[in-house]
Amino acid sequence: MLAPLFRYRSLIWRHSLADIRHRYAGSGMGVVWNVIQPLALIVVYAVVFTGMQGMKQTNEAGFFSVAIFLCTGFFPWIAFSDCVSRGCNAFSSNAGYLKKLPIPEQVFVAQAAVTATITLVISFFLLIGIALLSGGEAGKPRVEWLMIPLPLMLLVATGFGFGLILATLQVFFNDIAQLLGIVLQVAFWLTPIVYQSKDMPALLQPIIHAHPATPAIESVRGLFFHGTMPTLTQLSIQLAWAVVTITLGLLVLRALRSEIRDVL
Repeated sequence: MLAPLFRYRSLIWRHSLADIRHRYAGSGMGVVWNVIQPLALIVVYAVVFTGMQGMKQTNEAGFFSVAIFLCTGFFPWIAFSDCVSRGCNAFSSNAGYLKKLPIPEQVFVAQAAVTATITLVISFFLLIGIALLSGGEAGKPRVEWLMIPLPLMLLVATGFGFGLILATLQVFFNDIAQLLGIVLQVAFWLTPIVYQSKDMPALLQPIIHAHPATPAIESVRGLFFHGTMPTLTQLSIQLAWAVVTITLGLLVLRALRSEIRDVL
């Protein structure tokens, strides 16, 4: 059931690019907002959290160090949550296509995942540029950076799996999309984005480590910020999450496929 993704790869790519262009359609700077928004997030989060940690914002090394630390967790989370939330609405948002054209349903969830991936790539190239310009220890180029795409791809694959499950169920239960917004807000604070998991209370440790985004974010942060390779356990957990969620998503879709277009 994954074969249609390869067959319709051109359609997925075109629609993903169109989605990014249309997201800021009518604005004066258009797609430039895809760069400005991540840049603004880097500045805002760095200012807020350097202040919370008692660092002097005039200390350039401290400011950029905190900015890089936060964004190596924040940007992957944005891609994951965007993939899940947009994937959840993929079938209902494209009901017109599904009713009229024989396009496999999973193609529209894949479109959401590719859109999230493109935004993630833009954000990380921007982050790398800022890190290199900072001149601090955290901004030194490392050969380990070449490994960063691996955990990011596994995280997006997991987001695709969750999106596929939720997109199918959303057709029959409209409240799922509303509930998902609340779940993602809670899940954000249970992900080691603005903190390190080792600094959290022992009671929360099992929950944090069971979070599907935790091993990927910790792997990316280790590679970018510390130059440490992800452990075999971290990669195995990420791969397991991707395989399990995609498999479950395809099974749920197969079971309910005959009714989806009628309900839409």
